Amino acid sequence: MIDAAALVREARRRQGISQAQLALRAGTSQHAVSLIERGLRRPSLDTLDRLLLVTGHRLGGGLEVVETEEDPIHLAAGQRRDAGERLAQGFAWGEFAHDFRGAARR
Repeated sequence: MIDAAALVREARRRQGISQAQLALRAGTSQHAVSLIERGLRRPSLDTLDRLLLVTGHRLGGGLEVVETEEDPIHLAAGQRRDAGERLAQGFAWGEFAHDFRGAARR
């Protein structure tokens, strides 16, 4: 059986990001990430794959976390964003998530 909790936690720590940052990148909540990392919720394979992918990892053949060729901080192959661009995108995603949640509540 896949230990999703350990895989997600290890991938997040390798990336050096918080649960909240992982949640924002993956389009979920910090609470959901916390539940997954503590083994209190089993993610679907799609969710597990998405959580790993946004940290620059994927499931390997032996069901371990391996780094991907792609850097999730790239806009496109070979284009690195500076800190200002990454920050602006983060704020844009935050605004999108806020608007999306508001629309879902209506």
